[in-house]
Amino acid sequence: MFLFFIPLMIFYFGFTFAKNKKFKAFSYLKKTPNLLPDYSYLILTGICVFLVIGHLIHIGGSPGAKALTVMDTKGIVELRRNITSEASSLWNYLSSFNIKAILPFSLLLLAFKKKKILFGILITIGAFYAFSLMQKSYILTVLFPIILLTLFYKKYLQSTGLFLICGIVIISLVYIQNPQMRGGVDNVTKLKSLSRIELIATTLFY
Repeated sequence: MFLFFIPLMIFYFGFTFAKNKKFKAFSYLKKTPNLLPDYSYLILTGICVFLVIGHLIHIGGSPGAKALTVMDTKGIVELRRNITSEASSLWNYLSSFNIKAILPFSLLLLAFKKKKILFGILITIGAFYAFSLMQKSYILTVLFPIILLTLFYKKYLQSTGLFLICGIVIISLVYIQNPQMRGGVDNVTKLKSLSRIELIATTLFY
């Protein structure tokens, strides 16, 4: 916490000093006209899409889609574990940054810019990405900031739609992560129960 506190204080007092002294660089930026059109939302959206596609290619496709063909719980657990264990540390970090920061902020930026088509495309990609990584919390992480924004501006229809997307992704993940709901076998719970029975039998008779 101390290591985080030091940069915070340095930047806080540094910017305060620059503002009070009317630092020349800041005053120059204020006077400089915006000669180029604002394409920041396109760049940020492109980065999001690139990171999603790159990560899914790196791990060999969508694990969530692959899970539909796995009919035992042990295979599902192994598939989920391989998402991070088989990927490089770089892609794991990039994926975390994308899910927790870049994707949510990009959606907010597109909402403020009123880029409805790009917003719809990115929210679809974000929902599919969260589904692919087989973590229920990811879809909430991606959509929570934009949900708060719609609630703040009392756009309840949009909020309902976003909550519906969250619900669909979470229910889909529950369905694919429980093969017994699809006619598969829950061999993990059975193995745990068998281990407990063996432990009790060993304690009683040996």
